[in-house]
Amino acid sequence: CFFQRIFPKMEPGVFSMFPALDEGWLPAPPERTACAGSIFFIMPAKPYPIIKPIFRIMNHDAHTLREFDAALSSLNTHLLQMAYKAQSALDLAAAGLLQQNESSANRVIADDEELDELEMTVDREGLHLLAFFSPVASDLKVVLASLRMSSMYERIGYEAVTIAKRANRLNKRPRIREAALADSVYREMAERFRAVNKAVSSWDGEALAELVPALEDLAEHAASLTEAFACLPEQYQDNLVSVADLVFVSRSLERIAEGLQKVAAEGLYAAS
Repeated sequence: CFFQRIFPKMEPGVFSMFPALDEGWLPAPPERTACAGSIFFIMPAKPYPIIKPIFRIMNHDAHTLREFDAALSSLNTHLLQMAYKAQSALDLAAAGLLQQNESSANRVIADDEELDELEMTVDREGLHLLAFFSPVASDLKVVLASLRMSSMYERIGYEAVTIAKRANRLNKRPRIREAALADSVYREMAERFRAVNKAVSSWDGEALAELVPALEDLAEHAASLTEAFACLPEQYQDNLVSVADLVFVSRSLERIAEGLQKVAAEGLYAAS
């Protein structure tokens, strides 16, 4: 027989409609069956290999409270470094614009890379805390808020660089006297910036809540500045490029005001 030559060790038998799995899943018969053409043969049963999932089990006992506190403290330290560096970038950019200080503006542009590196450090440390310590409750809020705030501070630094670059361009052309209108908005923004950073440094929810209305007013004042600059083309037909630069400056101030609102909101989330 053709099939007997192919399967010399098989014997004719009854075909099992539902062969069961073995090794503890379902009771299995001693032998399995297979069908070849119209003749059924009994095949010797072979156990299925047991595949056991392999997971790396974290030993939480190895992570002491001291190690967690040190990691969280390092995260907060680098976040505050970002906060004050972004604040310093705004101050230097404003000096370049309002005092026509080119060296201050160039310093903002040169130091932007440091802010980017700090953001990556905060992201790395935050993810490390989440992966290896699994923080809960208030600690988890602080880590998540820090990760989001770092991107906001980086964005504020980016807008400060934009102001510095526009200031350098403005300083090479005839001065537009209305540029001084940005001074009052900047001074208000610098004051609010310092207050937000001080509250974030201690996760002071009450102080941040009190700052919310003031930050909303700041955003409105920055938007009004943009509207004022947008009306200048009629007066400066021969210097429209400088007018456009001033509009870009005011838009950057608007975005910084919005960023401070988001930072305060994240701080409130972490402190709640």
